[in-house]
Amino acid sequence: MVGVPGRSKGCLTCKKRKKGCDQKRPICGQCQKAKIICGGYAPSTTFVPFRPERADSAERATGRDATALGLRLSPTSDSGQSLNRTASQSRIIDEYWQIFFPNVVLAQTSASLPIESMGSWAYVVQEAGKETSFVKTALLAVTLANLSRRSGEEGLRIAAIEAYSASLREVNLSLQDPRRQQSDLLLAVIKLLALYESSGGSGGSKSGPNWEKHSMGVTRLLSVRGPEKHTEDLAHALFLDARYQAATISIKQRKPCILAEREWMLRPWLTRPKSIRDNIIDIMLQLPAILECYDKAIALEESSQEEDSARYLFFQLCKIFDAEVQSFLRKLKIGIDAVLLARIENGIPEDFDMRHAFLAQTMAMYWAMAVLYTHTVQLAFQHFQISVPSPASSRDFFEPSQYALNIGRSVKYFFRHDAGKMNAHTFSYPLSMALQYMAFTQEAETGGYHLLTDAFTLGDTGSMIRDFLVSIQASASEGKINSDPQRHDYEAIRARATAWFTYTKRPSRKSSPAPNPVLGQHMIMQ
Repeated sequence: MVGVPGRSKGCLTCKKRKKGCDQKRPICGQCQKAKIICGGYAPSTTFVPFRPERADSAERATGRDATALGLRLSPTSDSGQSLNRTASQSRIIDEYWQIFFPNVVLAQTSASLPIESMGSWAYVVQEAGKETSFVKTALLAVTLANLSRRSGEEGLRIAAIEAYSASLREVNLSLQDPRRQQSDLLLAVIKLLALYESSGGSGGSKSGPNWEKHSMGVTRLLSVRGPEKHTEDLAHALFLDARYQAATISIKQRKPCILAEREWMLRPWLTRPKSIRDNIIDIMLQLPAILECYDKAIALEESSQEEDSARYLFFQLCKIFDAEVQSFLRKLKIGIDAVLLARIENGIPEDFDMRHAFLAQTMAMYWAMAVLYTHTVQLAFQHFQISVPSPASSRDFFEPSQYALNIGRSVKYFFRHDAGKMNAHTFSYPLSMALQYMAFTQEAETGGYHLLTDAFTLGDTGSMIRDFLVSIQASASEGKINSDPQRHDYEAIRARATAWFTYTKRPSRKSSPAPNPVLGQHMIMQ
């Protein structure tokens, strides 16, 4: 059946929940009372008969020509063909996104999705795509890129490029209009374009840099809109997700970003409390300032007054950072069941309940942050030749390798079939950080390293994440490393690690015994 304009006036969310809508604008009373995202208003639909081509799932669709599926964007004057094309596009999008966001789809059939949930923005955007061609074209680009990757179908690949190009043109036009710059849907479409790239849309070495450009574009657009514009509904959900990408890019560039400023840490939460995921991303956003300070300190002349000042500032920042980490761990123990925490203390087991994916993702982010932070502190002590006493007992301190091993033990959980591709995308940063650390420290022969590289063998999702990480790392080294996606052996990963950990390019002082980096010793759940 195909939708055509009808008379229903309720918001999209109330219609989905089959609730009576009071039609208040911009947010209806039902959604405001339930503290869920209001999908907004659009013409409803009545239905006329339509018999689509048989397809039981999106995966079966990958073997057919894009034109036969009605997925090409070329215009037609025949209204019946236009309806057929619209129905085919909507069906393929819906079916594929059930693979990408299975937990979100499940939430649609039972209860509305809380705004803090992973993927909540995608749920609302998918609904908006049924009514707005601007969004639908971007959704179609992501869907077709993934289907063409699975099938190798050239027609699907071309249709994906057409949809992506059309979305880019519309985004560029929107950015020139001050009124359209304030649209939540513009933010959503740019995020979808970034998702297109992280799914391998452009292919080869282009995907990583293009993903980074789109993600940075989202951050710049957030800054133009201001923090007060991101307190409610879709705008808040988009902001929450964009913060994670902004933090990872800022860490990669080793420079602070605007979202680390105080007003961006406070104002978007004026009407709601922060979640533990929000707390760990707050901490991640502070890490680039420490990395930047460290880089500046070791670049200065040895024993100079400028170096002393920079070194003092570095350790002061570390002291503040440690306090923030301790606060996060206390909140974790207070807010999360002790039995649940005990299960994931040393990694996320494969059979961990997918209903707790939010917690699993938060812990993976924490471990990735801890790998980089504790390793940076180790290097700082070595570089500045500071001797410190050993910890009172070994249980008081975790080596960075322990955090990396926790990430390795979590691979199978995040690449479970019922986890959806979204979970794997969220996990790509922790996975990459652990890989870079183990290769850089020459721990590639350990079992933990092989737990990490096993992720790349886990079907289409594993190869997709592998190709994306290779393209990201190639961009970090300005294309000077081998970007062959099949190369994930020790020497190749180590070469990429050298590019990722940019401080390895700095001149080092004369060698000295490596002291114990006690500044990281509290970063453990006790």
